[in-house]
Amino acid sequence: SAAAPKPAASKPSHDEDDAALIAAMKPKRTGLYVAGGLVLVAAVAAVVLSKGSGSAETPKPDAPKVTQPAKPEDAPKPPETTPPPAVTPPPTKTVDAQADAGPPPVKTVTAPEDAGSPVKTATPEPAAVPDAGAVAVTPPPATPPEAPQPKATYADFIRDGRTALARKSFKTALTAYRKALALDNDSIEAKTGLGISLANNSSTSEAGYREAARLLQDVVKAEPKNAKAWFWLGSSLQFSGDQTRAADAYKRYLFLEPTGSSADEVRALLNGMK
Repeated sequence: SAAAPKPAASKPSHDEDDAALIAAMKPKRTGLYVAGGLVLVAAVAAVVLSKGSGSAETPKPDAPKVTQPAKPEDAPKPPETTPPPAVTPPPTKTVDAQADAGPPPVKTVTAPEDAGSPVKTATPEPAAVPDAGAVAVTPPPATPPEAPQPKATYADFIRDGRTALARKSFKTALTAYRKALALDNDSIEAKTGLGISLANNSSTSEAGYREAARLLQDVVKAEPKNAKAWFWLGSSLQFSGDQTRAADAYKRYLFLEPTGSSADEVRALLNGMK
């Protein structure tokens, strides 16, 4: 006979699955809570027992333990400092030079080449100039010979003497008239100018006054009416010490120029000679 058909199993719904899952998780959470409570109670009991036992009995001192001394801690290292640069002392001179003493110190001013050579000044050598071939040296232009100065004549010296005598430059006049007289020994003008210059020159010595008197005597011999020559002849004779001849010359001057520019002076001199 045919088997009777089994009834189809019904599928659980979603709500039933959720309820079963919640029911399965509840016991697990309850166990966790119970275990945590037991651990907390055990910890409190251990603390109470440890305090009580400490107050009831005095613990025996433990035997001293031999301990190794602790290794001292390393002291903090000071900060590193950079050492100053080493200063090399200057080389000292010795009597005997060593075989290898290193390069000598650099000298900036002078450097002796060796013990026997003189000290030379260290000067930079000029830069070498590239050879540009032989350079023709231009000779300096020939200096034309100086034109010969025209030879001074007697007239030139007489003119110079007159100019100097007018300016009362007696030294200059003396030189000019002496040169003129050297060219013409018989010149009355040269003798007159030279005699007057000697008589008026402050540096004339007694010998100079005698020279002046000698020249002026030649003048009055050639020109007896030359009043100026008679006056300076009297002055030259007076300063050379010949008072008598000086008075004669002064009187001759007054005879020729009784109202001349030097007449009053000559009269005073004559009164002093008496």
